[in-house]
Amino acid sequence: MYFSLLLKHQFLPIIVIIIISIITLTKVGCFEFNFPTFQPQDESHLLLSKNSKIYLDAIQVTPDIRGEIRHYSGRTFHNKPFRLWSKNKKQIASFTTTFVLNINPQTSPGGEGLAFILTANTALPDNSSGEWLGIVNATTNGTSQAGILAVEFDTRKSFAEDGPDNHVGININSVYSIKQEPLLIKGINISSGINVTIRIQYDNDVISVFGSMSTRTSPMETLLVSPPLNLSSYLQEEVYVGFSASTSNYTELNCVRAWEFNGVDIIHDDKNLLWIWITVATVIIIIMIGGVVFLLIWRRNHGVGASGDAYPRIEDQIQHSSMAPKKFRQRVIYGVAQALDYLHNGCEKRVLHRDIKASNIMLDSEFNAKLGDFGLARTIQKRNETHHSTKEIAGTPGYMSPETFLIGRATVETDVYAFGVLVLEVVCGRRPGNVNGQDDYKNSIVYWVWELHGEGRIVSAVDKKISKEEMKDEEASRVLVLGLACCHPNPHHRPSMRTVLQVLNGEAQPPVVPQERPAFVWPAVPPSFNKGEDTYSVLNGQVTPIFTDITGR
Repeated sequence: MYFSLLLKHQFLPIIVIIIISIITLTKVGCFEFNFPTFQPQDESHLLLSKNSKIYLDAIQVTPDIRGEIRHYSGRTFHNKPFRLWSKNKKQIASFTTTFVLNINPQTSPGGEGLAFILTANTALPDNSSGEWLGIVNATTNGTSQAGILAVEFDTRKSFAEDGPDNHVGININSVYSIKQEPLLIKGINISSGINVTIRIQYDNDVISVFGSMSTRTSPMETLLVSPPLNLSSYLQEEVYVGFSASTSNYTELNCVRAWEFNGVDIIHDDKNLLWIWITVATVIIIIMIGGVVFLLIWRRNHGVGASGDAYPRIEDQIQHSSMAPKKFRQRVIYGVAQALDYLHNGCEKRVLHRDIKASNIMLDSEFNAKLGDFGLARTIQKRNETHHSTKEIAGTPGYMSPETFLIGRATVETDVYAFGVLVLEVVCGRRPGNVNGQDDYKNSIVYWVWELHGEGRIVSAVDKKISKEEMKDEEASRVLVLGLACCHPNPHHRPSMRTVLQVLNGEAQPPVVPQERPAFVWPAVPPSFNKGEDTYSVLNGQVTPIFTDITGR
């Protein structure tokens, strides 16, 4: 029960995460890389055409050399393919890429431009310089043979259908854009020789392009938003991501100074890979379940969260290593006393709890006591009555007064007795003992503390984990004597909860308790019990003086 409740309330988010992880592992994966700058050793992670290289901390997509740089084209790709879509799973991936361009004109105007591209064919097309931007050539332009998507950053108007100098466009299998936007009116000049930060997102079939002339952390302008594009209609399932660029009679240095890519790609349907993902998911489940079980055991052994409620139980704080603040035991005793006084004297109809015990006391985050579990509680139907008749003995062995086994009524005095046992348990750090009948009381905590009281060393009963700073001897003696008074065998001599509160507040001395525990003698009817009066019971008003069953938890 403890495990299931804790699992239900506290570890439900973990279970959800496990399930989501399994679903994610078996369907998609992450494809990501980041080049804050480019160094010669980064060439091992790239596919560079013969005219492209890393130089001066950047990818020179077209040559950056002394001398002639006219009529060149080049391509650069990350060396691992990205699974863009899956025919079997009918899914299309999404991605975000951010890069820093630096295009420095060498003529006026410069030419021709640079593009971010996705294609399955990494080869640089022949004769793709000039207006073709390394994307296509005169033969493949406008044909499905090209199999390429490009987001072009064109620096010069090269033909009638082309946009103005400095524009961005979306191209599919062609240098003719399906949509293009001028950049100068957005404050972006890509051919200024200044770093330009670009971010491209593809999600839900839409390509969005953003840009900024300043740092990568600065707010970006929206440069272009494409119409819906299902890329599975144009590109193969696996593509390479990268850049292309070109020069003509007009030249420029086409540089990529930084590049980051984050994509969620579709896992291949290969059966061997499927088994790998199933194995990974299984290992994750085993590790997480093992962690949950370990945490449960640790929490149980350290007395944390032992109830299905939001509160830890007081018995766990007493029996195990407690993280509770100093003097929390006094606060517990006082809090329960207040609650019982309210039930007995503050309610419109008197309430008998009938099952006061440590496991029914919870602590909130401030370690204030909360009296719980009112499953056995009963309301006295007439305000001036103090008892409740029943066919069964209600309560928990160890906390039940000796007369409970002989009479058919729960009274305020039987609640007071259970409270007294609780006081002794809290101060002594010792369980009350499993008392199942009148003759077993000599083995209880009450009998043990009373013996020490008779020997004049009642303070030795205090839990060794309680420091003198937390509870001084005088205070410990007063509380223990009060607990014994509540556990007096004769209910006539037990204090009311109102008197208990006065003692705890220092407004009264604890009742005088004899050095030797008095023998239990019956009848010793409590003052609130008059044999001649009618009773009002929730169990059909029946009175049964002798009982055979004990109920409690």
